[in-house]
Amino acid sequence: MSFPNPYQVEANGELTPAVRKRIHAVRDKLGYSWADLGYEFDFSNTFVHGISREQDPQRIRSKHIESLIQSLEGLEVKAGIAKVAAEEAGGGKASVSEFSLEELVNAIAAKGFAVTISPKG
Repeated sequence: MSFPNPYQVEANGELTPAVRKRIHAVRDKLGYSWADLGYEFDFSNTFVHGISREQDPQRIRSKHIESLIQSLEGLEVKAGIAKVAAEEAGGGKASVSEFSLEELVNAIAAKGFAVTISPKG
C-alpha cells in the first residue's frame, strides 16, 4: 500500500493512533501476547510492540501496511470487535459519526483529495 493511506501519519512512518488503539484492543480482547500478535502479523513480537507503542512508536514501511491491516481486520472479526462483524450481524454500514476526525481526514486523503480544516468564522 502506498502513501497516502488512512493508517499512517506519513509515508514509511508510524501508525495512526487509531490503528495502534485497534491493535491494543485486539490484543486485550483475545488475550494475546506480543509473540502471538507477531505470529499473526508475520513480524517479530518486538516490532509489533514497537509500532503499537503510544509513546515514540516505531516507523513501518508503507509497503507492509496492507498485509498488517488485513491481519488486524481478521483478528478483529475473530475477537468480535470489527465493524465487519457488526455488518454481518445485520448492523449495516458504520455511521460517519463512529469515526474520529483523524480517521475521516486520512480516509479522504487516501482517495487522493487534499484536506484543509479551518475554524469557523
